[in-house]
Amino acid sequence: MYLFKFLVSFLLVNGVWVPYYLDYGGFSFFQVMVLESAFMFSSMVLTIPAGAVADILGRRKALGLSLVFFILSVGAYSMAPSFFLFIIANFLWAVGFSMEQNAEVAMVYDSVRSSGRGMSSKSAISKLRSFEYAGFMISAPLGSMLAERLGLRAVMLFTAIPLVVCLIVPFLLKEPPKKRKQGIGYAGQVKGALRYLKNHKVLKILALDRVVLDALFFLMFWIYPVMLMGRGLPLAYLGYISTGIVAARLLLLNSFPRLEKLFSKKGYLLFSALIAGASYLFLGINSSLWLSVMLLFVLCGFGLTRYVLFDHYVNKFIPTGIRATVLGSINMFEFFLLGITLPFIGKLVEWNLEITLVIIGVVCIGFSLISRVKEEHLID
Repeated sequence: MYLFKFLVSFLLVNGVWVPYYLDYGGFSFFQVMVLESAFMFSSMVLTIPAGAVADILGRRKALGLSLVFFILSVGAYSMAPSFFLFIIANFLWAVGFSMEQNAEVAMVYDSVRSSGRGMSSKSAISKLRSFEYAGFMISAPLGSMLAERLGLRAVMLFTAIPLVVCLIVPFLLKEPPKKRKQGIGYAGQVKGALRYLKNHKVLKILALDRVVLDALFFLMFWIYPVMLMGRGLPLAYLGYISTGIVAARLLLLNSFPRLEKLFSKKGYLLFSALIAGASYLFLGINSSLWLSVMLLFVLCGFGLTRYVLFDHYVNKFIPTGIRATVLGSINMFEFFLLGITLPFIGKLVEWNLEITLVIIGVVCIGFSLISRVKEEHLID
């Protein structure tokens, strides 16, 4: 499973996604955000069905199908700089992403529980993310260097290579037996998962914190290339910044036990949200390139790793038979929030980038202070 995650994350286009849209595609930043909004709404519609597919057909088959859709998407992205083609490519990527995202966490968590080796799910999911980040770290600078020498379209074409190689991996995986009630079809699976989420108070509290703050911190993924290049960063260095972001996330990821011991579980979740929100604020009132880079690393290190902890804590409350479907339901709400937010953020950035950063920072800090997550909700 870790090899699968490394290969599926080894995307050469990782470091130049935004320039690919802006320069190769010829779109405005608002149009880029509209495209991403379409991706989010597609993911929102697909994520519960994809989770149900993973629960009914099996995680391995879902992972294999996700690769097929990723490869088709890369082909569509590479055909021509057309808004319509990019919409199709985004939809294909959303299908693959929804299948992969729901199946991978469910498979790792269930594998740990059934193995009896004593490894905690938190450690296993953190290890999975470490392999994901390793794929990002290596591929991003390679992609930006290739973009300088061969052009952005070549980078997208080469992105298909690790995905094709990865097609063999699902056949090598061992899937633990499912404990799903026999005779329950797709509709029953989805209804049962949604009913379970609706009636579970603690799960709803954890999901709300994860969805809102994760969405707010994820906005930086699209803003930072425009911000840094506007402050003087050359395109060739963008991949190295992406690698630095991943390194910051890895550092925090491997520090979770010490940080939770230092702050308490609830204390660290609050601290990380406040630090990331404050970084948004300082990015909005500062114009120095290198200070912006350092603040970006802090924001992404603390803000974009919190979901790993939530993946662990949320899974503690979900039965195996509906795990991927419930996780898909939670992701659906995040996709909906991003779908309605991204075009608005795109217009705000075109109007005034600095004010946009300050607004996001204020919202992050405000929401983290009113979160209802309690220490007793965070079970190991």
